[in-house]
Amino acid sequence: MGLFGQALYDHYHNCKPEAFFVCNEQEEHQLDLHFYLTPKADLLEEALLAHAAGRCLDIGCGAGRILRYLQAKSYTVVGMDIDPQLIQLCRELGDSPVHLASWETMGQLGRFDTHMLLNRSIGMGGNLAGVKRLLAECATSAASGGMLLFDSYEVSNPSGVIERTLRYKYRGQYSDTFPWIHFGSKIAERLLGETGWSCETVVRDGERYGVVARKVS
Repeated sequence: MGLFGQALYDHYHNCKPEAFFVCNEQEEHQLDLHFYLTPKADLLEEALLAHAAGRCLDIGCGAGRILRYLQAKSYTVVGMDIDPQLIQLCRELGDSPVHLASWETMGQLGRFDTHMLLNRSIGMGGNLAGVKRLLAECATSAASGGMLLFDSYEVSNPSGVIERTLRYKYRGQYSDTFPWIHFGSKIAERLLGETGWSCETVVRDGERYGVVARKVS
């Protein structure tokens, strides 16, 4: 089990939870664990989810925050995550089907009308090549005319990209390091065009932006 899953499990079950941090090369940032357990979407996510339709897949669903938000609105939604503790929490908190799976194997779950990578989870691609593979996998498992919803940060440096090496910290323990990426909307549009998607809408909230894309038939 991962430290993030353990922290959320402890927080939900009141098992003496402690502060949880995401650490990069320079600093430690404390996460609000309650946010990840609440079935709410923020304003940018609400704008993106207004475009969701049909059978939806939440990639990296965590504890099921977006699953339960959409389920309350009568959407058909499926979740997937690589952390078994998070999958267990999803099953305790909601009724949507969830699968222990990585994005590399999402094609085994069938076809979906809407793929979702919210709360900047597209960064799990790690680098531009990884994001391109992730977008291509989404296109492969998308139904004809399917939608893709994701968000990231605008990046002001000349490359339009920020790559980080991150790790989690909880109860005095550190996770293994893992790569993460943020990239600007111009790069997002280019990557979409290279992986079978067409960018239809870009919505903004401060330095964050969200993309609504459609699979090119």
